[in-house]
Amino acid sequence: MIKTLVSIGDGVGIELEEAMPRQLGIDRGSRLEVSTDGQTLVIRPVSDDREDARQAHVLEAADRVTDIHAEWLRKLAL
Repeated sequence: MIKTLVSIGDGVGIELEEAMPRQLGIDRGSRLEVSTDGQTLVIRPVSDDREDARQAHVLEAADRVTDIHAEWLRKLAL
């Protein structure tokens, strides 16, 4: 399927046939993850499970940073 970018406000978008979003279970307002490797554009719906896993990963990373730099953070807070 070949698509052309269209103007939407100050940006651009891709018009999709009605069936495609329906197949993916998305509609206006759905959260989408957009990524690229420099040549390919990947757009995928963000599921609640995936978002929860991502937030858990970020919190784990923050805990590790806090543990590693606890003394420095205490001094900074003074």
